Amino acid sequence: ESFMMAKGDWVDWSDAAEETSGALGGVIDIDDPSIKAYAVPVDEPYTDVPADAWYHDEVIRASELGFMGGYGDGTFGPEHKLLREQAAMVMWNALGEGATDAPAADRSDVAQDEWYSNAVNWVVASELINGYDGSDKFGVGDPLTREQFACIIANAAGADLSEQDTSVLDGYVDGD
Repeated sequence: ESFMMAKGDWVDWSDAAEETSGALGGVIDIDDPSIKAYAVPVDEPYTDVPADAWYHDEVIRASELGFMGGYGDGTFGPEHKLLREQAAMVMWNALGEGATDAPAADRSDVAQDEWYSNAVNWVVASELINGYDGSDKFGVGDPLTREQFACIIANAAGADLSEQDTSVLDGYVDGD
């Protein structure tokens, strides 16, 4: 409780105090000193994620875990729609372990020299995000729907949905 760092070594303050107590005449008891700590507040990593926002802690945690990052301008974009290539990046960051050896995705809208290339290649090869049925497109630049995200999560979990009771969707106007 009375240790401090001095000249690169931990020093017991009370031992140091005993050496100088004669000079102080025993007037000051510095065996268990009160310590004031000063610190500089840590800046928030994103200018558009207020500390009191309901999603603040989750955004920071996802960022710290390396699942998601912000834009180059210091923003996170909490109100932005998640694009399909961004979802690929999140899945690649979370599950792909930085794999860069997946074959080039055979999708006409996937450029192989973009920031998302490795991630899209990996999710397509891993069959997590397949692109649009009946099309040669992945959907680069398209926002992800909740339905599509549910499919991605089911694919990532390896869920066998062939026997799934879909009647739960009957309660939604867009359930079909």
